[in-house]
Amino acid sequence: MNIRLATSADAETIAQQRDAMFVDMGEAAEKLARVHDSSLAWHRRALESGLYTGFLAETDGEIVGGAGLLWQDLPPNPDTDLDVRGYVMNVYVRPDQRGQGLARRLLERVLDECAAHGVTQVSLHASEAGRPLYEKLGFKPTNEMKLKVERP
Repeated sequence: MNIRLATSADAETIAQQRDAMFVDMGEAAEKLARVHDSSLAWHRRALESGLYTGFLAETDGEIVGGAGLLWQDLPPNPDTDLDVRGYVMNVYVRPDQRGQGLARRLLERVLDECAAHGVTQVSLHASEAGRPLYEKLGFKPTNEMKLKVERP
C-alpha cells in the first residue's frame, strides 16, 4: 500500500469518497447527489489553492482510501500562538479494505503533514466508527457546539 499526495486531478475521487463516507454514516445518497457537483468544485479549488491537502491510499495501483487536511487560518488562542490549525476531514477506506490499518496510516500521514508545518492543534468531527481510532491517536472530545442557521 502506498500513500500519495492528491492533486486537483483527484478531486472527483475525493468527492466520491466523501459521498461514500456520508452514506456509511447514514446520509441518504439522494441528498448527497444534490451537492456532489459543488463538493467536487470545492475540492478542486481547495486542492489547487493549497487550502486542502489530500492523501490517497493505493493498493496495486487502485485507490482504496483517502484522508485530507483543511488548513484553517484562525487567531491564536490560549493553547497556541500559531494562526494556522488543521482540520482532518474525508477519512475514508473502501469497505473491502477495512480492518488492515489503512485509516491509521492515512491519519498518521495527515498528522505528519501537520508536524512538518509546525501545526500543533488539529481537530475533526468523529463518526461513531472512527472515534476509537481517533482516541487511540490522542484526539480528545471538546465542548464544540453546532447550530444550523436557517436561510431567510
